[in-house]
Amino acid sequence: WRWINADPGKNWTNTGFDENKWNRSRPIAEKDEKNLWIRYAFIANLESVDAPYIKAKWNGRFEIYLNGVPVKSLSGEFPEYCGLYVPAAARNALLNGRNVIAVKAINPARKPVIDVGLINWR
Repeated sequence: WRWINADPGKNWTNTGFDENKWNRSRPIAEKDEKNLWIRYAFIANLESVDAPYIKAKWNGRFEIYLNGVPVKSLSGEFPEYCGLYVPAAARNALLNGRNVIAVKAINPARKPVIDVGLINWR
């Protein structure tokens, strides 16, 4: 995971965004943080992905993107993993090779929890 607690500007959810100056560790929300931006790059083989879903658990308010395309906005608490449907626009944005899941934590006042990944649901 890569993360930053200062607004990264436009295109931060896209695959080509330069995240080299971002922190490389477990994301940490400071007490007075307004938002937290998180990115995770992964390699996909599209021949083996025919039913992509986001596997997630969360506590707080989040926006999830796949290669720059919005997937889902979440709010509340879901401590167990569940599968989140990936809309057609985000499915079509999946690349054979490097992809990025980007998450924006909104007002992470009370220790936010987010864990996301892409799975193939069969």
